[in-house]
Amino acid sequence: MPNYRNDDYSQCRLIAVNLEEQLVPGTFEYTLHYLVEHYLDLSDFDADYKNDGVGRPAYHPGVLLRIVLFAYSRGIFTSRHKSNITDNESATMKTSHGVIQGYNGVSAVDKKHQMIVVTEVYGAGPEQQTLIPMFNSIQDCYERPGVPLHLSNGEIIVTADTGFANEANMKHCHDNKINAYIPDNQFRSRDPRFTDHLKPASRKRKTMHKPTYLVSAFHDDPVADTCRCPAGKSLRLVNVGRDQHGNTKAFFEGRLTDCRVCEKQQQCMRNGETADDLSGHGRQVSFMKEKKASCTEWMRHRVDTDEGRAIYGHRMHVVEPVFGNIESNKGLNRFTLRTSEKVRSQWQLFSLVHNIEDL
Repeated sequence: MPNYRNDDYSQCRLIAVNLEEQLVPGTFEYTLHYLVEHYLDLSDFDADYKNDGVGRPAYHPGVLLRIVLFAYSRGIFTSRHKSNITDNESATMKTSHGVIQGYNGVSAVDKKHQMIVVTEVYGAGPEQQTLIPMFNSIQDCYERPGVPLHLSNGEIIVTADTGFANEANMKHCHDNKINAYIPDNQFRSRDPRFTDHLKPASRKRKTMHKPTYLVSAFHDDPVADTCRCPAGKSLRLVNVGRDQHGNTKAFFEGRLTDCRVCEKQQQCMRNGETADDLSGHGRQVSFMKEKKASCTEWMRHRVDTDEGRAIYGHRMHVVEPVFGNIESNKGLNRFTLRTSEKVRSQWQLFSLVHNIEDL
């Protein structure tokens, strides 16, 4: 008869397993274990344990941290199905899925290694107010280990999307000599490379309102402060003042007696009925007399150069894959904890997982 080896599955066996030998160099698990074991100082947790005299021995914080980070790397985490409406530190934010209550995760990513340098969460919907605090965090990140780099000396190029653009942030970049490229939300409409791409949308927008004469069809004399409409009628000077952006403008308005009976009213006024009412008004136009120098305009000129467009074009390839890895591969498409302290910890731990994978 054939002589087979015994394959009795009911037989008990004792197998000596060396856990450290199961960690294969070059894997995420090995890197995670090595970093926690040799580089992280977890002594701050010791004060939270009072079991040195009595009580059961606790799991070491390093073991728990490895478990949490390994779970995050596999997209395993606890989710909450309740809305965080009781979290006073969170913010009401308008998203593509409607208005939600939550936090805004912001990260600064290094271009060369695509690693997260600074990460933070803010209980605010608009991103504009988070830019300057992020600048301060980036500078502190370099100063703590003594790295001789400063945002203000132009060595570091900073790019941010249009959600961070406002006058206050542009002024901060200008005054502190930060080499930043932050476009406004109309920068693609000024880019000749997107001319053909934007044509369908432009045609769609034009059909939303009745076409009327543009301001360029009116003849303005900035010296005499007079204006004539396409029909040759003189408009009344209403005011010379500043608009909401600080620019000095001359505001003109057509006389009711002229606009009411004008044969070009349909081509000039969107709602010609306003000229039929004694409390109404004729066609209104304004002309720029003095444009206020703004830091937003300064940034617009930087971004609209060939160099600026090339530099900003790199942002999508640097930042978006990082968020895609965390949201899609790791499954963190929403924060699952409450209070800013816990949410910040979760965001930083996921960022740490991403960085470990890039080592």
